[in-house]
Amino acid sequence: MRDYELTVLVKPNLTDKELDKEVKNLTELLTKAGAKVSSKNDFKKQKTAYPVADFGEAYYGFLELDLDPAKVSEVDRLLKLQENFIRYLLVKAE
Repeated sequence: MRDYELTVLVKPNLTDKELDKEVKNLTELLTKAGAKVSSKNDFKKQKTAYPVADFGEAYYGFLELDLDPAKVSEVDRLLKLQENFIRYLLVKAE
C-alpha cells in the first residue's frame, strides 16, 4: 500500500443533497477498488482560476488514500466514468 492524494472538482450546479450523494458514491467507489480513505475534507464551492468544462466555479474536494499501486489504473478508469466530476488529479503523496 502507498499513500495517494486525490483532488476532485465536482460540477457546481448540484444541490447539497446531490453533492452528498456524489461524495458518498466516490468513497464507495474507492473502497470497492481497494483503497482505504484515510481523510477527506468537506467539498466547498470555489471559483476556478480559469473555466473548466465551461464552469467558472466548482466544488473542490481533497482526499488522502492508501492504495495498492497496481490498482491506480483501475481507480483512474472508474473516476473517468463519473459524469459529475469535471476534473480530478490522483498523485502519489511524498
